[in-house]
Amino acid sequence: MIDAFLACQLFVVLFVALHDWIPLGRLNNLKAVHSADPRSKLVRVTVLSTLPFAIGFVGSAYYASTHLPMWLVWLLWITYGGATYGVLRTWYVPYLLVPEPARAARYQLMFANTHTTSCFTLS
Repeated sequence: MIDAFLACQLFVVLFVALHDWIPLGRLNNLKAVHSADPRSKLVRVTVLSTLPFAIGFVGSAYYASTHLPMWLVWLLWITYGGATYGVLRTWYVPYLLVPEPARAARYQLMFANTHTTSCFTLS
């Protein structure tokens, strides 16, 4: 079970770290993302976004053969809870409940030619 836990964490770390930098077919549009934000901002956002997940992964791997210390359990709950909140706040709430035209317009640009393009409306 711990191997599956670590594999899932590693997937998250790699996806968060690399999704703005390597082509992932219809999952991203690098040209649009890089045109929407300057390189320095993308680097900063990538590092800050990846760091808590990477710390959680390294801690989980280090303590895999023992019980996870309470600080690590809290870090994992806060990190993944925050990520869940972020996904709900930036994707699902605007899409399902409260339209945000400015965000939709930005996402239309950044996610053009990806599988998500049809999910956005400008109303």
